[in-house]
Amino acid sequence: MFYSSIAMKIRIRTILPVLPALAGLLLFVPSSPAQSAAAAKPTVTEALAFIAGAEKELTAISIDVARASWVQETYITDDTVALNAEANDRLIARETALIYEARKFDGLPLPPDAQRKLLLLKLGIALAAPQDPSLRAETTQKAAQLDAAYGRGRYCPDANPDHCLGIDELEPLMAQNRDPKELAALWAGWHAVGKPMRGDYARLAELSNQGARELGYADTGALWRSQYDMTPEEFQAEIERLWTQVEPLYRELHTYVRRKLIEKYGDAARRPDGMIPGHLLGNMWGQEWGNIYDVVAPPSGPMPYDLGAILKARNTDPQQLVRYGEGFYKSLGFDPCPRPSGSVRCSLIPATATWSATPAHGTWTTSATCASRPAFSPPPTTSSPCITSWATTTIRWPIAISPTSSRTVQTTASTRPSATPSR
Repeated sequence: MFYSSIAMKIRIRTILPVLPALAGLLLFVPSSPAQSAAAAKPTVTEALAFIAGAEKELTAISIDVARASWVQETYITDDTVALNAEANDRLIARETALIYEARKFDGLPLPPDAQRKLLLLKLGIALAAPQDPSLRAETTQKAAQLDAAYGRGRYCPDANPDHCLGIDELEPLMAQNRDPKELAALWAGWHAVGKPMRGDYARLAELSNQGARELGYADTGALWRSQYDMTPEEFQAEIERLWTQVEPLYRELHTYVRRKLIEKYGDAARRPDGMIPGHLLGNMWGQEWGNIYDVVAPPSGPMPYDLGAILKARNTDPQQLVRYGEGFYKSLGFDPCPRPSGSVRCSLIPATATWSATPAHGTWTTSATCASRPAFSPPPTTSSPCITSWATTTIRWPIAISPTSSRTVQTTASTRPSATPSR
């Protein structure tokens, strides 16, 4: 019902005289100390009900987020970016509210699995955001826009737009090209895509840090470093301890690879600071060296092989690729993926299909096809390779057909992501 301002004033005048009488009645409502204590202190039963409700709610929201994210990353438009941002805004808002609500159960003697779930709920938020709705919306919008900008990124070596290359076209060139000048041009051209994102990324970090501080952490980095069953300081010390163990080996490996690259490329690989030029490592991010094995392998080392050619020669179909991935995890002792009828759909994306899509940032998902795991459940006693799968996940399995083309398998399953850190 909508009230006019006059009607509202009359209504208020009518109510005001009654309030003192109501207050007096409330002052004389009898209550026992036991009743007050019971109302103030939550119970284990209430905590378990809260956990179950939070899991159910976050599962439903996360499926919507996964669908919106998949659509945006596959078909990048202003509309899909907005839909993805709105979906993440709903998720972050609810996660943040549940984190604050969960604190009232601190100190209760909960079962170990319930304690673990509450901990993962508090730590599982991937992108912290301020509680202010407008700032939270800005956070999710920035994140979606940056993701889309990355997906739209192209390196154009000349004025002809037909010659522009996305990361999917650049990656095989970086892996196979052995001309240092061309590699440097490809590297610099692609990394220039990120320069316009600098301001938005800095703002996203600022907003996320504010959200993390509101949750009680020094910044987003401290929140993320809290997700490994130790404090951020303990985690940092553990990483430093592990690094000091492998540092001697890494330095020897670095020195060897640098020498082999100088033998191959001469001055193009020689830097006065002793560093290896990133564009000579066969990977757009310098994150792995496997693509230059033919250049740096010792004489006694085994020769490389083309896995794509082997799979093609065997007429491997998409479903078999999924089975190969599953077989790897089964060999480690995991249970096979459950195969409920009708829940998994596989289809080939036509090789001729073209649209703006976000690349995989140099990584491939190799283990998610099915199964549903609660929003922040601890690892089950009997595990399967499916426990870290995504809702409506798209799994892209690359099959090398030629140096410049590939086919992609799309596998979709209705699942729920784990909140366990995977960084």
